Amino acid sequence: MNEPFQLKLLRLQADLRSRLRAGHDVRKALIYGLRVTRELFGAPEGAIATLKPGRSHAAIQYVHPKSTCWDQDLLTRYILGARPAIPENALLAPVKRRGRSWAVIALRHDKHPFSTEQRQALFAITQTLTEVVRELDEKRSRKVRRKIEQKIANHQDPKDLIYDILHGLRSLTRYDHSASLLIAKDESDTLELVAEQIAWTKARSRRIGLRLNLDDTTRRQLSKSVVRLYEHASDGWHDLRDHSDPSLPELLSDDTAKVPAEVSMLCALITTPAGALGLLKISARRRGVLGGYEARLVEEFLPLASLAVQFSVRTESLQERVLQSERKHALANLTRGITHDVNNALGAMLPLVQQMRADTRNDEIEAATLVEDLRSLEASLQTCRRIFGGMLAIARGSGKGVGHGNPRRAIDGALSVLGDSLKRRSIDVTLALPKELPTIRGSQGDLTQLFLNLLTNARDAMPEGGELKISAVNGNETVRVTVQDDGCGIPEPLLARVSEPFFTTKADGNGLGLAICRSILWDIGGEMEIDSTVNKGTRLHLVLPVLEGTLETPQ
Repeated sequence: MNEPFQLKLLRLQADLRSRLRAGHDVRKALIYGLRVTRELFGAPEGAIATLKPGRSHAAIQYVHPKSTCWDQDLLTRYILGARPAIPENALLAPVKRRGRSWAVIALRHDKHPFSTEQRQALFAITQTLTEVVRELDEKRSRKVRRKIEQKIANHQDPKDLIYDILHGLRSLTRYDHSASLLIAKDESDTLELVAEQIAWTKARSRRIGLRLNLDDTTRRQLSKSVVRLYEHASDGWHDLRDHSDPSLPELLSDDTAKVPAEVSMLCALITTPAGALGLLKISARRRGVLGGYEARLVEEFLPLASLAVQFSVRTESLQERVLQSERKHALANLTRGITHDVNNALGAMLPLVQQMRADTRNDEIEAATLVEDLRSLEASLQTCRRIFGGMLAIARGSGKGVGHGNPRRAIDGALSVLGDSLKRRSIDVTLALPKELPTIRGSQGDLTQLFLNLLTNARDAMPEGGELKISAVNGNETVRVTVQDDGCGIPEPLLARVSEPFFTTKADGNGLGLAICRSILWDIGGEMEIDSTVNKGTRLHLVLPVLEGTLETPQ
């Protein structure tokens, strides 16, 4: 290599390092590298092709001039290391990324064949580009970690923080199936799925709350604080690192018929000082997407994941205590609220019973009067039964994340408790509900509590009377429920805060009603949106996920 050319080569490499390290876009770095390399070599034609992990064909990212054509199969085989025959007028050199062959820089000159010195020079340039790409990837990883660390410092909601971590790992590892976090609390034998991000569809995960039992073999695998890499073959899962028992990926894989098969999987143990156990799982649909580079990335994020798990367990414990206390408080308030209705029913019954006894003693019973009195007694008893039945629906089986419930029965139960107070305030209730509503994951008690809180808020918003509308629409995977009142409404600046714990617009409120609703909906994987206009009313839209394979007819 002559000295003037070698000097130009060294200057070009220095220029690449100084100029490209300040950037962020890997593709732009490659294009700039191709442009200055063509100028150095005097090559009229150039191309860049990249091969994504798990793909069988390279994609040509850039050509110059645009009218030139390149052999895509040749470029693919070169990236894959197949040593294809390269034409004399062409020069190819690899660029690696994330420990894999990833791209090729190609030059072509129809009039002059390339020399061995030029071939060596191009390899030196692509080695420099490999180093630059590695530094850009590391910079991006640090940026993602700093962003998450800032959210931890700002005390972001732990569940939102967990999803930020899953999303950050997706942007860095490019997994194409899913990522999930499972937690086992208090040395429990059960892992609970608390968060899952699905890469192959925009739909929400329907597995939140899934519980997996740990056996002794799986526990032994989890006891080793390493990131495990598994791949699936025709004979099942295999650990690519130490060939241990494959029971862990078998336990974690989602083998639902409608879900694409998982081919590779990363599993990482998460521990916290408080003793909680977490498991981070990342999976891909194609071989080659997950490897050693991705395993090291996951290891870098484990301290952040540990903090997220610790905050999640601690926050959930505190929230559970607050919500349990509020539920007891809510039942106490309900008891005080319905005392008037029960007393009215009993007060109407007592004189009738006394009169019937007196008529019987004096032998003055009249059949028509007796029938009418018995009808009044029956109506009063039905009122008491309806009120107490609604209260029992809330108190019975309200364990978090246990069982399932029907929204129609939950609405009926809430109306049973609030029915008389709605009538006293001259509030008309309009129901537009299908005859059949699917079963929803979550206890019947929690669903009834959800609608009781929402209908109580609607009632309190209409002290002078009005109309309360409740409607529902069945979907393929969700039930959409709308609760609408024409009351006082909520000022727009306060809409973003009404679901915060202890924030209230009521003079005698405690600010936990909508917070409880938000907690219940989170647990069952539902959503809630609030639209409100001052002096016109409020509309709440609920999206409740259907328990797959069930359809319950209300009784």
